[in-house]
Amino acid sequence: FQDSARFLGMSMRVSEFQGAIMRVQLERLDDILSRLRERKRILSETLSLARGVRLVVGACAEGDCASSLHLRFEDPAVATAVSKKLIQHGILAAFPTLRPAHVAWKWLDLIQPTEAASVKAGLLPSMEILMSILKYDVNLRLSLDDTRELARNMARLIEET
Repeated sequence: FQDSARFLGMSMRVSEFQGAIMRVQLERLDDILSRLRERKRILSETLSLARGVRLVVGACAEGDCASSLHLRFEDPAVATAVSKKLIQHGILAAFPTLRPAHVAWKWLDLIQPTEAASVKAGLLPSMEILMSILKYDVNLRLSLDDTRELARNMARLIEET
């Protein structure tokens, strides 16, 4: 095994117990997705009108599970300032790069050392874009009215920054 080349991969196996829980949860999936999509629609409609922010949308709206909303700002400095302001008001909107799996250079040790520098240089434009984006997780526990209020507050805080 010491001579084996390393490779990227993930084990997605679940236990029988986890499978039993997931099977029951699947019966609730349509309702959960419907509720998430309604809340994301409310947030999107309000935030799309706010100055200084653009929504990042996927290629397939029908397939969007609507669990999160991505907000793109002019540059990383603006995104940082907005994130701090939102967090001060109890709204968690963070950079998607905070998850280690989303930071490509954490994987560079799996690339041949002679190629690592050029790969890293090629990632810099993408990292600039990612650091200009904040991810907000749609809160399913909020009522529709509370979601509308949250959207108005987020838009106001973004425009004030």
